[in-house]
Amino acid sequence: MFTISEVRHLHKLSNKRSLVLLLSHMRAYTSLTGHVLGSHNEIEGYYEMHKGYFSWKSVYHAKLLYYSDHPVKKSARFLFDKVLHNEHYVSTDLVNKSDILPIFSIRKPEQTVKSIIRHYERIDPSHQYCNPEYSVRYYIERVNELASMSQKLKRGYLYFDAEAIKEDTQSLLLFLSDNMKLNEPLSPEYKKMKQTGSRFSGDSSEELFSGKIQKDNKQTDGNVELNEALLHDANVAYRSARDEIIKNADKSFILG
Repeated sequence: MFTISEVRHLHKLSNKRSLVLLLSHMRAYTSLTGHVLGSHNEIEGYYEMHKGYFSWKSVYHAKLLYYSDHPVKKSARFLFDKVLHNEHYVSTDLVNKSDILPIFSIRKPEQTVKSIIRHYERIDPSHQYCNPEYSVRYYIERVNELASMSQKLKRGYLYFDAEAIKEDTQSLLLFLSDNMKLNEPLSPEYKKMKQTGSRFSGDSSEELFSGKIQKDNKQTDGNVELNEALLHDANVAYRSARDEIIKNADKSFILG
C-alpha cells in the first residue's frame, strides 16, 4: 500500500533512473560517499532509505520514497541508495536482471567498530551497539554477507576500500566518475541537503555539515578499547571478505 504522500508523487516514476546501490556497513563513510554522489548533476539520492530490494517493485518504491521528500533532478541518470544491514535483504537475482549498479565498500574493522561504539554512545547510550561484542558481531556478519553476495552476482560491480574517500580522495572520485560514465568528475565538495545530519538518515556528526571531504582525525577514539581476541576475529573476517569481494569485482580501487 502507498502512503498518501507517495500517491501524490506516482507521476514522477516516469523519470527513468538506474539505481546505484552502495553495499557496505555502518561507519564506512557511506554518508559522506552518498553526499558526494548525490551532489552530482547526474545523481539524485544521498542517504539510506532503510529498505530491502526484493523485486522490481522495491526499486519503484525507492523512487517513491525519495521523490516524496525531494524534487526531481531533471538532469539525473541515477538514483542512489545504500544498504548497510543484513536485515535489509537484497536479491542478487534482482541485481543480476535489473538496471542496477552495485558498488561494494568495506572499512578495516578496528576503526569501524570503535566508530560504531562512539556513535551510539553519543546518540543512544543504552543501545546494544555500545557493547563491543555486539558491534564486532554485527561487523563480522555484515562483511561475510557482502562476500557471499559478491559470489552470486553474475554482472560486474565496483569495489573500493572505504578509507580511500579520505586517504586518496581525488583518485577514488575519478575512478567512480569514469566507471559511472559521468559527464563531469565527482567533486570533493558537496551540498548540504534536506536529510543531512538526520539521525535516521546516516551520519549526524558535525563533520558532515562541512560540505567538503576532510582528512580523518585519528585522535577521535576516546576511551574505546577492544579485546584482542575480538579484534583478531574481526580482522580475519575483514581480510577474507575483502579478498573475495575484490576477486569477484569487475573493477576495484584498492589502497596500497
